[in-house]
Amino acid sequence: MSGKKKVVINVYREIKFTTKSFKNIAVENNFSSQAHFNRFCKKQYGNTPKELRNFYDNNKLY
Repeated sequence: MSGKKKVVINVYREIKFTTKSFKNIAVENNFSSQAHFNRFCKKQYGNTPKELRNFYDNNKLY
């Protein structure tokens, strides 16, 4: 599995299944800034990290 694919999967899991701050998720996955992390999520998933977490919390999709 490529490095980028691992990051995509890891970020998704951390947003969906943890209560870690988005800043911590960004740092742990080697993003240069919070803004870069937000752009990455928007590009990969179509939503910001906050929008994703709110969606999963409100719909309890696991």
